[in-house]
Amino acid sequence: STYFKDNFGQLLNPKMPFRLQMVEKIFSFDGIFLSPIVLRYEYSGGEYFYKNAMERKFAGFAKITEKNALDYATKTYFHQGNGSDVAAGEGDPTNPQFGDAVPRMGKLFAIEKYDEKNNLYSKTFQRWNHSSLGNDRDFVRLEQTVGIDYDGNNTKKARAEKYSYDLNNGNLIQQISMGEVQVSYDVLKQGSITNDLGTDKFTVDISYTKDATKKISLPASEITKDQNLNKVSETQIFYDNLPLFSATKGNVTKQSSWIS
Repeated sequence: STYFKDNFGQLLNPKMPFRLQMVEKIFSFDGIFLSPIVLRYEYSGGEYFYKNAMERKFAGFAKITEKNALDYATKTYFHQGNGSDVAAGEGDPTNPQFGDAVPRMGKLFAIEKYDEKNNLYSKTFQRWNHSSLGNDRDFVRLEQTVGIDYDGNNTKKARAEKYSYDLNNGNLIQQISMGEVQVSYDVLKQGSITNDLGTDKFTVDISYTKDATKKISLPASEITKDQNLNKVSETQIFYDNLPLFSATKGNVTKQSSWIS
């Protein structure tokens, strides 16, 4: 990790208190072309988290860059629990919902893709949230994904998805595909949704089996609704030859689908 330097010869990981062996290149052969496919990697912003003698660990790298033989680059950014990457779209450090936090350490929050001329052509934001489970435990969850496509002419289009969970057991209970949206490009609010566009939103509600004794929780019903809340499809999954929402072992014995 101490090997990596920028174009000016400065270390990319000056805060790392130890060395790590990192993958710099990956060679692969597809059996068709004689020359290998080469992917190159660069790691930067490595940090070590220290709260006290009992709570300390490697916080990961702030950014990992992958380049192919044509110099197309993918830059991936990660939370480190220190709120240091606001410019990359980490979120407002004063906003507990979408900013950085120690429980989100290591979670991917942004992906940027560039062409060989260093033109940005896509960016994806992932917004995480967390809630305490007590005893120094947290439920960390992905709540929103926003993807932005650039066409090289200063115009762009964004799409988004939102996710809701049962905070008692972590089950995903709703997924909203919002389709095209407007988003903020303000530094502190990059990727925040400001408006839903069009009528291309779909909502999937997911229900699970209920078995309090064995605590089996399996997806049993998925209902998809359109922008106007009209049902467009429904799937029901039955387990162990039992009625809907019941299960003992979790073996699927029947599945039915309704399509409008």
